[in-house]
Amino acid sequence: MSEKKDTKRAEELLVGKTITSVEYLSEKEMNRNRWFCRPLCIKFNDGSEIMFLRDDEGNDGGAAFYTKDMEGEVLGVLW
Repeated sequence: MSEKKDTKRAEELLVGKTITSVEYLSEKEMNRNRWFCRPLCIKFNDGSEIMFLRDDEGNDGGAAFYTKDMEGEVLGVLW
């Protein structure tokens, strides 16, 4: 990963959007993803969403998963 490239991509996806709601994934959505936990989901005015895919114990920085129109991509962490 390149910090400059990844920062630019995150800016393209997120800057200028308005948060319309914040809620936890439903049990149905959790089961559909075959997960055991229900992460917080931030929803934006254009229909896109972002979720953070790491434990909630604060062990390390976590990756964000961005979705829109049934497509998704991970906004990864820097090592």
